Amino acid sequence: MGPDAILARVCASFDVLIQLAAGHGGLFPSVLDRFLHVVPDTMPAAIPGQRDGDLSYGGSNLIHDEAELKTLYALSQALDRPDYAQAADRYVHSFATDCTATPSGLFPWGEHAFWHLGEQ
Repeated sequence: MGPDAILARVCASFDVLIQLAAGHGGLFPSVLDRFLHVVPDTMPAAIPGQRDGDLSYGGSNLIHDEAELKTLYALSQALDRPDYAQAADRYVHSFATDCTATPSGLFPWGEHAFWHLGEQ
């Protein structure tokens, strides 16, 4: 597979992710069915070597999405896709305004914390 085909797949994946994020205030769901493009009704089994709790199932986790956000900003400039930067901006804005009012005062991100999308 050549670079153009790889880039097309990356962009198609981002397009799906951005569409799904629209229903969650701009936040990206951490677990998706890659064929049906939905959040699965039940948590999928962990892949070999992964703990069950590492999936942020039903939620969004900024620590897991940092690479995607940086890639969206880079592709926005490289491909003249302002919608990619706008999607990344929506995510960051939503996290900063909606996900920071927690009972503990700690941000819901990292290995053991995430923002549950069904409870926003």
